Amino acid sequence: MASVASRDCYDRPLDGTALSLALIASSQRAALDVLRALERDGLSIDVQLFGSGLTGAARIAAGADAVVIMEERPAVSAVVRAARQRAPDAGIVVVLPAVAPAEARSLLALGADALVLDSERQEVLPAAVRSAALGQISVPRPLRESVEPLALSHREMQIAALVVAGCTNAQIADRLCLAESTIKAHLSSVFRRLGVRSRRQAAAALLASDDELQRRILASVRPVALNPSWGERGGEDRLGA
Repeated sequence: MASVASRDCYDRPLDGTALSLALIASSQRAALDVLRALERDGLSIDVQLFGSGLTGAARIAAGADAVVIMEERPAVSAVVRAARQRAPDAGIVVVLPAVAPAEARSLLALGADALVLDSERQEVLPAAVRSAALGQISVPRPLRESVEPLALSHREMQIAALVVAGCTNAQIADRLCLAESTIKAHLSSVFRRLGVRSRRQAAAALLASDDELQRRILASVRPVALNPSWGERGGEDRLGA
């Protein structure tokens, strides 16, 4: 599950008091689209536009109530991280054209509070800003598993840990005394639960997960001493590797 820190913003008034909103956008047009969506809904805001990228994130005031980020990939992750560092108590809303479960988990782990699809921005953004400013988490319904505990069986956690260590399916099968076909079946289940399609994506999603899940995964197997000969196949980005 994504690690989401508790923030002291539940007593923040939304009864006509203007929200202090920091806006980070990759273009002026994107910024104007955000403002129109919020104003159309009647949300009272005191907005400051800080430009784009890490430069814009570095200008965010620590006392901001909410931050809306409309950045292009791959910069969005770094901007979310920087915004959370600058405004630890703000609600952070990220607007994206599309988002996969693994990316959603990663963004939530970095400090985002709400994810809004660009196609739903006009209807959803005002509610997401209000929710985030009050310390709530919101994501599109298809991504609900991004904020729920990731349920992996003990065997799946063992296999996940060995994948992160760079082991191939054959090496995992040998270590766990299982058939390689069994490893592939478990790994397919891990991919499905993580919402990823490759070993590299699975490793990235697991490394971005919350500390408790990482501890449980790493504790599921004895420390792995990587064999230098694994280098040729250990990094292959395929289910069958």
